[in-house]
Amino acid sequence: MKNAALRYGIWISIVLLFTFLGTSLLWVEGSNQHLSVWLGYIGLFVSMILLVLGILHKRNNEQGGKITFGQAFRTGATITLAAGILFFFMNWAFFEIRGDAWLKKYYAHQVQLIRSGAPTPEAAASRLEQFEEEWKQSGERYKNSAFQAGVVFFTLVPAGFVVSLVGAWLLKRT
Repeated sequence: MKNAALRYGIWISIVLLFTFLGTSLLWVEGSNQHLSVWLGYIGLFVSMILLVLGILHKRNNEQGGKITFGQAFRTGATITLAAGILFFFMNWAFFEIRGDAWLKKYYAHQVQLIRSGAPTPEAAASRLEQFEEEWKQSGERYKNSAFQAGVVFFTLVPAGFVVSLVGAWLLKRT
């Protein structure tokens, strides 16, 4: 595949897919939420390294060692969008297949965090009441697989754009 942006976008999607599936299985099946959160962050970090490597590849292998800030940013943004779109559809399929199992586990985990993190039972009750109200307002949206996948997309893409900006600034050579 000659197009570096698409190739690196696919690689990022694969890294994110494996970390997402691994963390989701830990979350739902093994209930190890803390490890799954860290694995998710590691996957995001590795994907951002691949983003920078994609810009480097474009500069060194396709541009003869020279790249402007604009070209570097467009490359990074294209990689980000390719990865974001692919990862959106992977997430959508995952949430369609899993149904409400992940959402129920997430809800129970949030309740546990509120109870264990509150200094007093009264503070926990107050925070749980607030959480319940927020959940009633937004919980129905989270039952929609496309909405959940969209949340993941809009988490990945802004981070990728920021890394693209910084990478373009650091890697430009004219």
